[in-house]
Amino acid sequence: MKKIIACAGLNGNEKALDKLLAAIKQRKPDGVLFAGGIVAPHTHIAHKAEFMKKFFEVLGGSAPAVAIIPGPNDSPLREFYRAALNAEVVYPALMAVHATSFTRDDYAVCGIGGMLTESEDTDFPIIRYSHAAAEYYLRTLWQVEKTIKILLLSEPPPGQLGGSDGNPIAQEFITSYHPSICIVAGNKENRGSEMFAKTLVVNPGAIADGSAAWIERIAKKVEMLDL
Repeated sequence: MKKIIACAGLNGNEKALDKLLAAIKQRKPDGVLFAGGIVAPHTHIAHKAEFMKKFFEVLGGSAPAVAIIPGPNDSPLREFYRAALNAEVVYPALMAVHATSFTRDDYAVCGIGGMLTESEDTDFPIIRYSHAAAEYYLRTLWQVEKTIKILLLSEPPPGQLGGSDGNPIAQEFITSYHPSICIVAGNKENRGSEMFAKTLVVNPGAIADGSAAWIERIAKKVEMLDL
């Protein structure tokens, strides 16, 4: 996976999904990494399920590898899992990496979706994971023996990539697990990239705001895309 489109924050916007697909077709990345935010907040569960199904179908055949985690509002998790499982059967290149990992060639992708908290685990109406639970699921980053390790988080760290939305737990995971690349969900105002020790951290902004990122992994080059 040398050329990557990183994205997040679709928030139920069908026109933005079409623009993302157009960018994928034009750029022809080796991989698409989505850091959460499929549906809009306060959406009825039936509408969430319908949109998630479309989202997975659209991204399923778009690139040689596609990795996805849910955002805090992509609840309940059963709908996310159902849409992901059905799509994975049809599109072997697609994998929901929430609380699990996806390995291929020389790389591994792992992620944890939802809000990161010190002690709360909830599935609805907001997906939340406690510090301890998230650490347990992310332990696969220690266990996999791959040259390139990629981490997806649906919250940004504090600082230039997170602003007032930055979560210290996200920063702790980045500095503890030392992934080669970390994609975080965040707003367009704080989009950009930053090196945390040897980790390239990228906030691509929100697709709903016309924002994504293009990463050339070998050169560690990041280009912000306006869709």
